Amino acid sequence: MEGNKVNNLDFNLREWLSNGFTEKGALIWYQVIDDPKVAAGYKNLGFTPLEAKEWVNSGIASAKVAYQWRS
Repeated sequence: MEGNKVNNLDFNLREWLSNGFTEKGALIWYQVIDDPKVAAGYKNLGFTPLEAKEWVNSGIASAKVAYQWRS
């Protein structure tokens, strides 16, 4: 299953899996961040999807920067 439609957007599961997500995790994170590399950065630093969404919506796409600000 290489490409799916999730909420009418293209979703490349293979790309999410290659960034360390399970299928279920990818679907959850995709709902709030559509870039698997950005999402993986946040996930790997312990952010929840909703926390990551707040940072990204505030203009902070770098998980490392958000982590430093949060600490």
